[in-house]
Amino acid sequence: MRAATPSPPEPTPSHAQTMTAARVHRFGPPDVITLEQIDVPEPREEEVLVRVHAPGGRTLGRPG
Repeated sequence: MRAATPSPPEPTPSHAQTMTAARVHRFGPPDVITLEQIDVPEPREEEVLVRVHAPGGRTLGRPG
């Protein structure tokens, strides 16, 4: 008897409506960075939109 083949994962939409953005609205320590849901920007002519899977972040000017 053959083992059941797992079904493929559901496809994700190629163009999501919103995205999570790390935003800074004022100068200050790293805790001024907030995660917000924003509309996905539409690229203009001769621009591209890049999907980032695993971003990294480091505050400049601070050790570590």
